[in-house]
This record gives sequence, C-alpha cells and structure tokens, in this order.
Amino acid sequence: HSASAREDAEGAVLQAKELIQTLGAKILWPDAPKAPPAVPVPVYRRVIGGLIDNWYKILIQSVIAMEDIPSVQIQALQGVLGGGRCEDALKRGPDKIPAAAVRAYIPSREKLSMLIDLLDMTLADIRNLNASNALSSFSVPELQGILRALFAKSDKLDQALLAVEQERAHERGG
Repeated sequence: HSASAREDAEGAVLQAKELIQTLGAKILWPDAPKAPPAVPVPVYRRVIGGLIDNWYKILIQSVIAMEDIPSVQIQALQGVLGGGRCEDALKRGPDKIPAAAVRAYIPSREKLSMLIDLLDMTLADIRNLNASNALSSFSVPELQGILRALFAKSDKLDQALLAVEQERAHERGG
C-alpha cells in the first residue's frame, strides 16, 4: 500500500491503456478519419472493443481479489481505475458510434463504472443497492469480493456477505 506500489500500478495501467490505443491509432487505423482502417470498421471495433472489454475485466478482477483496502487508498484506486479507461480508442473514424454500440462492444464498461462508484460507498449503501437489484451485473462471488476488498473483517461484514447470498437466492426463488 505504499506510494511506490501505487505508482507501479498507475504505470502498469497507463502502459496497458497506451498499448490498446497504439494498436488502434498506429496499426489498425493510422490515418483516421481521413483514410479507411487497415481492416473493415466492424472488425476494427470488434478487435479493439474485445481488447478493451478484457482489459476492463482484468481491472475489475484485480480489485475483487484485494482484501481490506485502506480507506486512504480508495481515492488513489479510483484514479488508477479511471485512468485505465480507454473506450475512446473504439470511437475512431468519421462516424459517431452510438452508446448502445459501445455497450455491445465493451459490455464490462458499465460494470467498471459501477465498481469505481462503489469504492467510496458505505457498507449500508452497497447493501441497499444490492437489495434493490442495482448490482445485478455482479455475480454473488464478485460482490462478496468487492465487500471483502472494501471493508475490514468484522461481524458486520460477515452479515453483509451472507445477506448478499440470501438476497440473490431469494430473487431466484430459492
């Protein structure tokens, strides 16, 4: 949790983002929008969208794998995650890409946005969101991982972990 670890993480995130942007801007579509891409536009968007989607999944899973992130590090983590966003690489070319198409090419985009928002919420806020089905894009294990990442081990956390499981089982009619 040191400053150098944060700087290493920021550097790695920015490097990955830059690689995706470079692939789009310098290899697959170097002269956008003046010239056509090296591959058909739908192929370009599938390739870049797939890379970005997988990148976002890696960012999400890396947070879920953490435990008890110190509250003083939350804002830095939000900055690192936000700095890793690169969906602009998908939007190259003369045509404006509709939001629905961005969602289709990068389905994990909204999940990453939600995760960034969840990072500075209270346990009660997250439980309320889950109870209202607002966190349905996260599986039970993912949501439990997020809770473990954000809150120290305690009876209150254990109750919340169990409640997530029970609320989802109840939604499924189980």
